[in-house]
Amino acid sequence: MGGIGKTTLASAVFERLRAEFEASCFVEDVRKLLEKNGGLNALQEKCLKELLKDEEINTYNLRSDFVRRRLHRKKILLVLDDVDNFMAAENLIKACGWFGEGSRIIITSRDMQVLKNTSAFLTYRVPTMYHHDALHLFSLKAFKQNQPFKNYLELSKRAVYYCHGNPLALKVLGCFLHGRGKEVWDSALTKLNHTLHKDIFKVLKLSFDGLDDDMQKNVFLDLAFFLNVGHGISLDCTRGLYGSHARIEISVLKERSLISVDRYGNIEMHALLVEMGLEISQQQLISNPEKPIRLWRPQDVFHFMKNDKLM
Repeated sequence: MGGIGKTTLASAVFERLRAEFEASCFVEDVRKLLEKNGGLNALQEKCLKELLKDEEINTYNLRSDFVRRRLHRKKILLVLDDVDNFMAAENLIKACGWFGEGSRIIITSRDMQVLKNTSAFLTYRVPTMYHHDALHLFSLKAFKQNQPFKNYLELSKRAVYYCHGNPLALKVLGCFLHGRGKEVWDSALTKLNHTLHKDIFKVLKLSFDGLDDDMQKNVFLDLAFFLNVGHGISLDCTRGLYGSHARIEISVLKERSLISVDRYGNIEMHALLVEMGLEISQQQLISNPEKPIRLWRPQDVFHFMKNDKLM
């Protein structure tokens, strides 16, 4: 999921291992680079220049036997960070086919389908942080030390619980609360029960925006709604709700790290993703109050039943 630490982990691995390779390159935020002018060609050119230490080289040189021989003689470490397009990833990997023996390519992605289509030899799903580590990271940002101040311990535990092990949320919230009084902490944490911090929402929403169509988006929002109001939902239920579309929609949401399914067939979703889904649904209510799709706040339900519309 967004903010889980994929880039941070890949960077740490890259810095630890790069000395063992003759050439190395870390390409951050591939998704954004592919959206810019030049797209895939520009990205390939960036990799070639860095790996061969040659500013004159360009993508047309890839057809050259001389360039291919230069690449084939080198043991290379390449990291492609935040790849969301499996066609682009496949083409990038093909261009890396001339790397020397012992070379390694690491890809980070929110989409498991990207890794499947590049025939990844090994995949690793980054877990959320354990409570002790989460409290440590939060304290570094909120107090600039390893542990919380004693008189802030209970408030810090509330903040860490809210983040549910997501490193980005821990950093953002820690920085936001740093230097503020206990009353402000209490007020801020109470507010977060109703709305996500904008920086956390922005990163998480990238996964939602990356879904392929409105059907997938609506299925995700429905699941967030059901899980929020305390009703678990199983794979069997989704087949009843969405018919023949259920299998593919659930499969895509799993691959995009937006949901998971336990061994009993029950759908699960990270608490921050539930909050993100509710916030998107609330925005939809505000923009179209005459035709509400999902109502869960008591005041909205009351006003709609009383007036046949939202206030």
